Amino acid sequence: MFGHTAEGRKFYNSTEWIECKESYKKKRIAVDGGLCEDCHVNLGYIVHHTIELNHSNYKDPDISLNHDRLKYVCKKCHDKEHGYCDRERNPKRVIFDNNGDVIPVF
Repeated sequence: MFGHTAEGRKFYNSTEWIECKESYKKKRIAVDGGLCEDCHVNLGYIVHHTIELNHSNYKDPDISLNHDRLKYVCKKCHDKEHGYCDRERNPKRVIFDNNGDVIPVF
């Protein structure tokens, strides 16, 4: 995953990204109190890129710093998006029941 590389960490720690995500959060809070843009139930937790960042596109501000390509989502929806709760895609990750509670994976 790009975010776990040296380039990714540098981008996500950059002033440009921090200012972009904070301004996006403020925008979403003004719209609906900061609800998750996917489930519209939980509060947002993370600003998510709708186009997955990688080594060839993260320097393009139209992709990486564009509010039109961001979503403010809760942790549960973010984890679903990345397959963190899908045994087939990520067998060593946790999964969640219908209430959002963690189910141990052995």
